[in-house]
Amino acid sequence: MISVGYRVSSWRATRFRQWATRVLREHLTQGYSLNEHRLAQQGLAQQGLAELEQAVELLGQTLTRQELVSDVGRRW
Repeated sequence: MISVGYRVSSWRATRFRQWATRVLREHLTQGYSLNEHRLAQQGLAQQGLAELEQAVELLGQTLTRQELVSDVGRRW
């Protein structure tokens, strides 16, 4: 999809590329993406977002622990 934005030379295409780059960078650094505007529309803004962040953090910790357990199991 981003490659289509590079084939077009216009103000709108430039804005799209900037947006796409920002979203991809956030996703790569945080490991997930949230559409805050959409969450706000659905009434999940602050409380729901905080709960979601806690759930994602817990999931990340769980996955890390499972990887450690798997590594120890392979060594035996």
